[in-house]
Amino acid sequence: MSDPTQPQAPTTNPSFTWATTVSKIDYKLGGITKPVSISFVHREGDADDYIRLDTSSSEIHIKFEDLIARLDDDPTEGRAFKADKKKRWFACSLWSKTGKLLSKNDEVFSKRVSPKILETLSALDDDPKNGSATPGRYALAWEKVLLAAVEYSKKMRPLAGRKIRRRISLLRHTKERSPIGPSCLKASVKADADPNVAAQCTFEVLTVAQVQARNDLVHLSTHPLGFYRTYVTFATLATLVDLQVGQVGGSWFRSMPSLATVGLLNTELLTRGVKFRHKQSLVSATTHTRNFMYHGHTSDGEKRDPTEGIMGDSANKWAKRAVNATVPGPGLGWTGDGTVAEWLHRIAHRFDGSEADIFYNLICGTTECNTHMIRAEGTISRLLLSDKILSVSLLTSTTDVGQIAMLDRNGLQAVVPVPWHNPNVGFDQRYYWVTSHLDYEIQCVGYDNNQDVPPHTTRFYPFHRYSPLTYEFALDKLVLQKWLENLPADYV
Repeated sequence: MSDPTQPQAPTTNPSFTWATTVSKIDYKLGGITKPVSISFVHREGDADDYIRLDTSSSEIHIKFEDLIARLDDDPTEGRAFKADKKKRWFACSLWSKTGKLLSKNDEVFSKRVSPKILETLSALDDDPKNGSATPGRYALAWEKVLLAAVEYSKKMRPLAGRKIRRRISLLRHTKERSPIGPSCLKASVKADADPNVAAQCTFEVLTVAQVQARNDLVHLSTHPLGFYRTYVTFATLATLVDLQVGQVGGSWFRSMPSLATVGLLNTELLTRGVKFRHKQSLVSATTHTRNFMYHGHTSDGEKRDPTEGIMGDSANKWAKRAVNATVPGPGLGWTGDGTVAEWLHRIAHRFDGSEADIFYNLICGTTECNTHMIRAEGTISRLLLSDKILSVSLLTSTTDVGQIAMLDRNGLQAVVPVPWHNPNVGFDQRYYWVTSHLDYEIQCVGYDNNQDVPPHTTRFYPFHRYSPLTYEFALDKLVLQKWLENLPADYV
C-alpha cells in the first residue's frame, strides 16, 4: 500500500479505463458507516483502484485509498489532513484524463470552471465563522467530492462499454418488445377516468393483432417511446379534425409558403439582429442536432431570449402577412385570431438553456405542432427526473424533400409538394428555419441494459394542425410511471 501523503511516480501506462463492474464500498464519517456504489477506473499493469472525479470541465483521477484517507475525521490522526495543510496543496498524486501526473500549476486548476476538488482547500483554512481547520471539516469537504464522483460514475461508466441496439421497425418494436401490455393500458385508462365527468368518447385497448384484424381504424399518433399507439375510427376522424381546427369541413393542413416567400424572409432574417450575428443559409440537404442529458438535467432556470429577437422577425406575423398573401396550397391559409405560427425549438430551452436559443435551433411551425412537441418534451423531462434513468439522448433531423405525406380528414395520407425544395445535390442554398418535417429520436439508458428500450422516433409536421389528445398527455404519465416502477434504481 502506498503512503497517501506522498505523491507517486508516474506510470509508463497512463491510460485509464472504466471497470466493467460496480463496486459497493463503505466509508466511515462522524462515527457512521455509509455505503456507496461506484465504478473505479484502472490502468494497465496497475492493480490500484482509481476514482475519476466529477470536475465539470476536466477529468482528474485520484487513487481510491488516497481519497479515503482524506475522509479520516479522527482529530488525533488525520495524517492526510495534516500533510495537505502543511503543504497548502494535496500531498498525494493526481492524474489528468490522459494519465499525466498533475502539479499545482497545471492549467486544469486555473480554468474558469474550477474542479470540485479545489473546494476542499478552503477547509484547510482557519475560519472566524467555523473556527479552526479540523480533520472533521476537511473530511466533510472530501465527502462531497466522493459523492459527486459516485454520481459521475453512474452517468459515464454505463456508456463506456454498452452496445446500443440497432433501431428496428415500429411494427416489430410494438410486437416483440412490450414493457407496457394491454393489462397495463387498461388499468391506466381506468385510473384516468373521472367518474364525475360524462364520457365524450369511448376508449378501447386493442392488441396489435386486433388492430390488424380491423379495417376501420386510422393511426393518429404514437407514444414518444413507442409504448402504445392511438387510433381513431374513420367515421369519427372528420369530427375530430373539425373540433381541433374549430371549423366545420376544416383541414389539418396549413398552406406551405412559396419558394419566393421563403427566400425573401431568409434574406431578411440573415441581416437582422445584433446579438445573433452568426447566421447563414444552409447548404446541406440534411441537418442534425443532438443533445445528451444526465439524470436531473434541467435548464428551466436560465433566462430565455425571445424567439423573435433571435430570428429577426415574428413567425406569427410573417405567416399571416406573407404566407397568406400567396396562393394557398392544400388546406387552409394562416388566418385566425391570436397565434397561428411560432418559432419551434428543435432542442427545447428546458434541455439546453441559452444554447437552445440560437438561429440554427429554431424552425417555423404551427402552434399545434408546438403542442405536439411538448408531449415528447414532457416525456423526456419525466425520464430525467427519475432515479431509474441514467441518461437521455435526443437527436433531431430534417431533410430537404420534394413532397411530404400528411394525414387529413378523409383518413388518407395526402401527398403535398414542398415549394422550397432544392433538387440540386451540390453546393447550393437551402434554409435552416423551414422544413416539411422534423424527426425526433429519444434514447434513454437505465441501470440494466436488458430492460432498455430501443430508440424511438416521432415525426413532427410543422405545417400540420394535429394536436395530441388531452387524454394522451394523462395516459403518457401513467404508462411511463408503470414502466419505471419495474426498473432497478442501481446496477444489477
